[in-house]
Parts: sequence; structure tokens; C-alpha cells
Amino acid sequence: MDLRELKSAKLPSSKPIIFFDGDCLFCNKWVEFLLVRDHGKFSFAPLQGETAKQYLPKADRENLSSLILLRENFIIRSSDAVIEIFVELGGAWGLMTVLRIFPGFLRNFVYRLVAQMRHKLLVKNTCRLLSESEKKRFLP
Repeated sequence: MDLRELKSAKLPSSKPIIFFDGDCLFCNKWVEFLLVRDHGKFSFAPLQGETAKQYLPKADRENLSSLILLRENFIIRSSDAVIEIFVELGGAWGLMTVLRIFPGFLRNFVYRLVAQMRHKLLVKNTCRLLSESEKKRFLP
């Protein structure tokens, strides 16, 4: 698993934080998907935001094609982050852990292919309005 311990001050949220490309429609749709299913388990922050600047290394902030999960001072990237998010969702989503039977280099190869095409995957440029409780889950 792609883990790196974060040596930093107290995190801004007690919940795991999902960092995503805030300018990517595909990434925003992924966040919307999670908002509907996670029952408040996650906080969210754009890789271009202040929270990312404070808690992520510069290389992670500049790599907008990688989803990052920050949990308990550990940085989890790419396909490992996606699997961990599904496990955290619980229920049938936890079955996605079966993807770990594939080696990380293979999972991340597929992840990078999707990441390279993410701007072409969704062409309908609409986003739903967030409720007040959902807005509170977003960090700057």
C-alpha cells in the first residue's frame, strides 16, 4: 500500500480527508457520489486549496491526477486510496477490497489511464447544489 506518514500538526478534521482535483468535473462527480453514500464519514478538500497546502507535500499538491486520502496522519494515494475509501463506506462497497489481489503497479496503471482521460469522461458540466450540512464537510 502506498502509505507515507505525515509529520505535522493536528489535522483540521477528525474524519479522513479526501483531497481531489477541484477543477475536474469527473473528480467532483466522484465527490458527489461519496457525499450521498458515506453518511458523513469523510471531509473533502481540493488539492488546490489551503488545507492541501498546509498538510500535503508539494509533489502531491502538484499531481492533480491523484486522489489522496489523509487518515490518521497517513497519506494514501491513487488506487490504494480508492480501495480504502470503498472499505470505509462499508456494506457491499467493502467488497472492493478484492481489488488488492492485483499488484499495486497494475492497479495504479489502470488508475493512471482513467486519470489521464478524466477530463474527457464527463462532458455534461453540471453540479448539484450542496446542502448546508454537506458544505460544512468541505475544507478550504
